[in-house]
Amino acid sequence: MGWTQEELERRRKSKRSMIETSMCNRIVETYKELINEVDRYKDICKTVSSVYLIKNNDNGLYKIGMSKDPFKRTNDLIFQSGCDLELKSTIELRIGIDNSARSIELFLHRFFAKKRKIGEWFRLDLKDILRIVKLFDSIEGEYIYDDIYKNGSVFVW
Repeated sequence: MGWTQEELERRRKSKRSMIETSMCNRIVETYKELINEVDRYKDICKTVSSVYLIKNNDNGLYKIGMSKDPFKRTNDLIFQSGCDLELKSTIELRIGIDNSARSIELFLHRFFAKKRKIGEWFRLDLKDILRIVKLFDSIEGEYIYDDIYKNGSVFVW
């Protein structure tokens, strides 16, 4: 007796959701603890700014950074480096509501410190990417862009 295509899809989505939730909760909990306890993270967003994640398709490293315009920043980095770069995720923060981009960027740099390769470039795996997206979702922001489920539900990371 086989499963229908709809049942298989429902089960796959449910399983992926459970995996993503369980492995991603730690970053959100750690972020909330630090934001509430450490003064240097309490800086509130005062200008339009975003935190972004850019992938270098040439070497597999990811850049965690901040910018007023992450799409333009990605293009500038492509022009400067000549590398095949792709914006994977970004959150635009709400002025006066969200923590500043610098606070969130600093948190992510410290959270992934053991994975830092050079400057703001990190060797991240899929679990790390899902953690960042989960963190962005928990912050909410003005808007969130990500292409984690590019091409339907297939991971293209």
